[in-house]
Amino acid sequence: MKLPLRVQFSANSNFEDPPRVYFLSATTSSPETRTNYDFLSKIIVDSSVGEVRRGTLSSLEKWNQHGSLLSVLSELQQKATSLLMEYCQASALSFAKGGSEAATTQKIDSYISTTPLNPTLCGTGSVGSTSVECDMDWLLVGHPTVRNAPDLFRNTSPTSKHNFEEMSTANVCVICLEAGRNVVLLPCRHLVLCLSCSLRYKDHLADEMLCPICRIPIVGMLEIFP
Repeated sequence: MKLPLRVQFSANSNFEDPPRVYFLSATTSSPETRTNYDFLSKIIVDSSVGEVRRGTLSSLEKWNQHGSLLSVLSELQQKATSLLMEYCQASALSFAKGGSEAATTQKIDSYISTTPLNPTLCGTGSVGSTSVECDMDWLLVGHPTVRNAPDLFRNTSPTSKHNFEEMSTANVCVICLEAGRNVVLLPCRHLVLCLSCSLRYKDHLADEMLCPICRIPIVGMLEIFP
């Protein structure tokens, strides 16, 4: 799962003030970006543009002491990963207490436990320009595991725990039942196919490709990497 990120410095380009940080795909402007906003909302101050609240990151508050963009990005990635884990656990508990199985399955498939990667810096701009911006992506990918189930369901019924374990271990492609799931279908965000089957499925159905789970027309596919 990629989270496009923008870092923007002040107009005078002196780099003395901390930059503004935006999650471009975590806003309330569309259903697709609203889903990302749901789990990042605790650190976003402006939901229309996905701006990160400065007070939630100590590296931004102490910018004058270190001036390190890498420190900001590293802390931001840790914070986003932590919020993603909380969101997954809340979704799983909701499922165990009798919530909507379809909605919870989609959240678990879409927002799965993460393996942090080191952010790569990139940017364009020059001193004297109106602003200096840096756009970048990083990939947060993983799979829910059975070892997390006892903590999540310590106080729930055996039936609920069994259902969650079945959902957690069902990580194989729903078509070939052999390869691991590594393609997210858009816009529904179901993670149910391997790359090979997704390509054959797309070729077979052409422009009428539907999600095998919810039957929503597919407009795009996103491959993820473990």
